Amino acid sequence: MDQASKAFRFLAIIAIAVVVCGAGGLYLGQAVTFREDAVAALTARLQQLIIVAVVIERAVEVYLGLSDQNGQDRHDEGAVATANSDAKRPATLVALLLSSLVAICGVRVLDSFATLPVVIAPDIPHVLWTGVDVLLTAGLIAGGSYLLHEVAETITGGIRYIDPMKNKPQDKTDNTVVLDLKKTD
Repeated sequence: MDQASKAFRFLAIIAIAVVVCGAGGLYLGQAVTFREDAVAALTARLQQLIIVAVVIERAVEVYLGLSDQNGQDRHDEGAVATANSDAKRPATLVALLLSSLVAICGVRVLDSFATLPVVIAPDIPHVLWTGVDVLLTAGLIAGGSYLLHEVAETITGGIRYIDPMKNKPQDKTDNTVVLDLKKTD
């Protein structure tokens, strides 16, 4: 399949999605009510989501470490690259799963600053609104946890790189560390 047909197929999918979403919004849409304190509520919710993302990132690190899918240490010069050395995909999948469960339980972004009119029984617009809210929130948390994972990995690797105690010979007679300050390529 050449580039032109891929681009055409992508544009066709976008056009169909616009028509379907437009028709759905026209026939099923209801007025969204924004809270008066929407900016403050959204800011507070995003701060809470950062904490949730940190917790999920640490849990993902533990789960991947236990299942030996965490990939190689990018700062380990002696590590041999293997086919399963990249942990990005399993980490993202686990983070998305955990984030989806958190969002399903009620920690959501859109509900913090905008709502649909209250109805007695859930109808199609409310189901769609909740579904989009869950997917949006799960994506935000999972993406944030992956970024936090990258930051933690970089900091950990940097600390390991400059730690004079790591992999250095020790003189056992007087408990001093022998530092080798030669730069190696």
